[in-house]
Parts: sequence; C-alpha cells; structure tokens
Amino acid sequence: MTIFAVIGIKLDGPSGSMGNAISQTELPNLSVTDNTWLVADSGTAKQLGDKIGLSDGLTGTGVITEVGSYWGRADPAVWSWIKQHWGTAADG
Repeated sequence: MTIFAVIGIKLDGPSGSMGNAISQTELPNLSVTDNTWLVADSGTAKQLGDKIGLSDGLTGTGVITEVGSYWGRADPAVWSWIKQHWGTAADG
C-alpha cells in the first residue's frame, strides 16, 4: 500500500467533515494534526480523493500527496504507523 498525506484546507463540506470521511473508508489512517492525516491505500491520490469526497468538494477542500520518503521529528506513534504501513500489501 502507498502512504498519502491528506492536508485539509477547508475541513467541512455539504456532506460532512473530511476527518469523518477518512475514518469511514476503513483504510488505515492516522490523524497527525487537526487538518492532516496519513492514509494507506492501494490506489492513486485521485482515487483516495474520490473515496473521501475531496474530489467533488463534498467534505471540503485540500491536497493529497503521495509520500515517497520521510524524515522529521514526531511522536513515536507516527513513526510506528509509517513503519507498519510502508510498502505493505493491500491485504495487510
């Protein structure tokens, strides 16, 4: 699976909140801040946007980027989540 960073700009739209939409996909995800999530999916950034209602603006506006590498300083839970989902098969 690929890890994507979902960065919300406007977090609510006509069909609800982006955070709720991400949770309802049942894809592995981690809320990093109030407006940023890491999401593991086997599709493309566009397909993830379709799943969470971002493509048509139903859950707000934002940007989805595919994570190609990573570095930084964060809570150990973030590093554990990335390690668990980095390059895993879609069936786990």
